[in-house]
Amino acid sequence: MKSLHTLRGLDVKSLKCFMGLSELTNLRELRMSVGLSLASPKADALACSIGKLYNLERLSISGSDHVVERVDSQLLGSLSNPFRHIERLELHCWWLWRVPKWLFGLHCLRFLKLSVEETSTQDIHLLGELPSLIHLEFEALEIPNERAMIGTGLFPVLEFLKVSSGKDTTVYLAFEAGAMPSLRTLWFSACDWVGTIPVGMEHLLHLQEIKVYWFPNDKDVGDTLKETLLMHPNHPSVTLL
Repeated sequence: MKSLHTLRGLDVKSLKCFMGLSELTNLRELRMSVGLSLASPKADALACSIGKLYNLERLSISGSDHVVERVDSQLLGSLSNPFRHIERLELHCWWLWRVPKWLFGLHCLRFLKLSVEETSTQDIHLLGELPSLIHLEFEALEIPNERAMIGTGLFPVLEFLKVSSGKDTTVYLAFEAGAMPSLRTLWFSACDWVGTIPVGMEHLLHLQEIKVYWFPNDKDVGDTLKETLLMHPNHPSVTLL
């Protein structure tokens, strides 16, 4: 099977499930799922195996809706320069401690789905330097208590952005003129909304759709949020989820 290019549906429940995975060096696409927790030695073997699949173009790892132990996610986050040709990376419900440093060298990456326990404004800026990134879904349990001002030249070809957190991301996101010049769709969460919207949204010149994860069950407040977003000069569609 060393000539195999595509492997989908791999369900990691035991060490034997991925023993020998690293020998499939011609893999271009790997889709796999893991359980609620992936402790050593399984996590060690998994991180070591996928880190050797240098020809991967698509990688999808699905976890649970529960945060895995930090020691497990650190192993995946500390790989050494993997996936040089990868175009699509989905770590769905697989929580990393921080945005891994190796990710910033993925110049072919077009689609990214990533969940982290903590992030920083610097992480967001470094993600914005990925030259080919078109689609980004980013979730962080903790976000800094500061504006992440996304400046001119960042996210040059991004068309879809989804940012979610247990906190109100409207006080975190900010856009300078010239940032995200191709953005069409913006999703964000507004848990415990404080009455503001992301700063500089008027600079998103091609914005067509806004979707908001809306938690409070207060219709008047929700109507106010929607009306505020509809004031964008492009008059995008606005949906509260």
